Amino acid sequence: MSDVKRTKSILFRLTENELAALDENVKKSGFRSREAYLRKMALGGQIIRLDLSEIHETLRLLGTATNNINQLAKRANETRSIYETDIIALRGQVQAAVIQVREVLRVYQKVKSLFNGSD
Repeated sequence: MSDVKRTKSILFRLTENELAALDENVKKSGFRSREAYLRKMALGGQIIRLDLSEIHETLRLLGTATNNINQLAKRANETRSIYETDIIALRGQVQAAVIQVREVLRVYQKVKSLFNGSD
């Protein structure tokens, strides 16, 4: 590649901390120069944006189930009885949360396999 003449340039500014982080990444990458590293990242690097909405939904479902468990425990302590319909509703909430967690894990495994080359 020594015959390639690069005549175009791009200039951008960094803070001291950003420059230190960049230099650390260059060092970890094994590239000999910052320019080669930046060229490789600009032309062939990947940016991953994670959609965390499924995790937020999972946390919401788990929070709802946890609140209901607390309410059932309080009622059971006060009245020494709980209703079967409450248990059935709670079981449904927990199952919905489990399904959501499985979906998040499935997506995570898919992303992980893209980077590790395995499932």
